[in-house]
Amino acid sequence: MRAESWDAGSEYSYACIVNGEFCGSFSLMAPMEGDGADIGYWLSMPATGKGIATRATKLLIQTAFP
Repeated sequence: MRAESWDAGSEYSYACIVNGEFCGSFSLMAPMEGDGADIGYWLSMPATGKGIATRATKLLIQTAFP
């Protein structure tokens, strides 16, 4: 389903890798519908509280609205 969503432009999902370790996932959903988009994410407990979600969100916004 992820590949079909990516191809359709309805959702872009990214793995979150920190120091070579998978620690979560971030998605940009419906980026071209209207004036905005939705962001969804999850992080493993050891990755929380380190600013990872903030940095990843900024990157998703830059991707959606260059």
